Amino acid sequence: MIGNVKIERDLELDFSVSDIKLSIDRVIPLGIYTKHNQNDVFNTYRISKMDGFEVVTFNVTIKKIDDNKSNLKLDCIENIRNSGHEAIVNRILDNFLDRVGKSLTGLTDEEIKVASNKGCFGLILLLLLAGTWFVV
Repeated sequence: MIGNVKIERDLELDFSVSDIKLSIDRVIPLGIYTKHNQNDVFNTYRISKMDGFEVVTFNVTIKKIDDNKSNLKLDCIENIRNSGHEAIVNRILDNFLDRVGKSLTGLTDEEIKVASNKGCFGLILLLLLAGTWFVV
């Protein structure tokens, strides 16, 4: 066991708190995320995503800077069990931010799904090829 690691993303965005919240609510079903908690008073979310056998849970906090500027913070404290787990956590957080950014810029649901799923074909092909080695 490697231990607990805190992984964060802290961004200043030129969008209002309400625009960011709408985008997060829009992205959750598109990325097959699970929303465990939402607090509209404090503008916080607790969200998780399953990646293979790994479940990554992270907190999202939105703070108003001014009418059209906000701070978006994602933080995740994970018990890193192996060397690849930290990469999985980083990929999930970055993918979530990528989807929220695409939503904020006005892309359609389908465009967000397609842009965020690039690279899946290569993984599927690799798994199929690896499976044929064990069958033969």
